[in-house]
Amino acid sequence: MPGVLLAAVLAFFLVLLARRLFASDVLPAIVGIAVVLDGSMFAQARIGMNDIYVATFIVVGWYFVVAAHRPRRGAWIDLALAGIAFGLAAASKWAAFYAIAALGLASIMVTARAWQRRAPGTGGPLDLLAGRGRNAALLVAAFAVVPLAIYVGSYLPWFGGATAPYGWSPIDLTKQMYWYHSGLTAPHP
Repeated sequence: MPGVLLAAVLAFFLVLLARRLFASDVLPAIVGIAVVLDGSMFAQARIGMNDIYVATFIVVGWYFVVAAHRPRRGAWIDLALAGIAFGLAAASKWAAFYAIAALGLASIMVTARAWQRRAPGTGGPLDLLAGRGRNAALLVAAFAVVPLAIYVGSYLPWFGGATAPYGWSPIDLTKQMYWYHSGLTAPHP
């Protein structure tokens, strides 16, 4: 049931994202119809895999990043909500860290573009130099500290006690996950 609910949230936020990105009433409707009729999303929402969770939280995160450029409230609120969404995505699957890295790259590119125009700090909410550099602290907090805190917090049961199998620590568990996936050679059709 949680996968089905998150699929509905994913469809909703994809339509909202399309509305924010495109000046069209038709395109968001097409996006919504395509997502609802897509067999892949239908299948992912109903099997016991975590892909629907990471996909939903990444889309929600990018929606709030885009919303920060024309906020209805303060841009910092949208960036904080994006950080929370990316943190939930990272807690779902490590692939979310690639989306976070892309966001860091986007921030560097926005900052460099504003610098190139000889207007440092005017590149919007992703400009690291905005607010005399205070924006850099906000971006690090929103897209490094918050996601990492949520990721680590998702492993609280592993911090000792009877719930930690094999006496593993969170570091041991992370190593085991990495070793398993990096050494996996089984075919996967």
